[in-house]
Amino acid sequence: ALMAAGVKGILAVGTDLFHIFAKAIMGTTIHKKLGNVSVKLAIAYLLGSAGGTFIGGAIQKGLYDKDPLLSEAFISLVYAVLLGFLGFYALIDFLKSRKAESGGDHGAHGGPSSIPPLGMKVQNIKIPPMISFDEDLGGRKVSGVIVAMGGVVVGILAAIMGVGGGFITFPMFVYVFGVSSMTTVGTDILQIIFTAGIGAITQYAIYGYVFYSLAM
Repeated sequence: ALMAAGVKGILAVGTDLFHIFAKAIMGTTIHKKLGNVSVKLAIAYLLGSAGGTFIGGAIQKGLYDKDPLLSEAFISLVYAVLLGFLGFYALIDFLKSRKAESGGDHGAHGGPSSIPPLGMKVQNIKIPPMISFDEDLGGRKVSGVIVAMGGVVVGILAAIMGVGGGFITFPMFVYVFGVSSMTTVGTDILQIIFTAGIGAITQYAIYGYVFYSLAM
């Protein structure tokens, strides 16, 4: 939206990261009161995403220094590919869920406490340290190393696209890590504070790529 309004790509990315960082603080406060935040999951995720923001920021600045138009084209391409893939994946999952319900099958996608098949496989990979979460649903565990690796991917994309990474984190947590949707929402908002904050300050603000009045 900012690019469509005439803001150059790298400035739109830095400004959006800065505004998301501030907005996520209030969201985390609300979800913490609701009990939807897993601090252990967020810390493991942040170990990866913080490093990822430096990689993504370096890629974005390198493209911008080479050609500003190349930077904007790259941002648009990443958005189109990612949103297209996630939208298609969500549609397929929805159709599978409808088919399972109509057939009386309430297994992998049948309820809020169910774990997708991929999530079950990932949780069976016992690479220490193991992180426990969703205690109110009987308790689940996932490797902190795998969570951190997922954080690296999201950190890179967040720094390139100027987002907190929530629309990538949500399907990753639910479908890949097997985290319940409510815990995912609260934990994601907590990690956004730091992922977006680190990306905005260390990769964009110090180079003058944050439009502060627009962010406010």
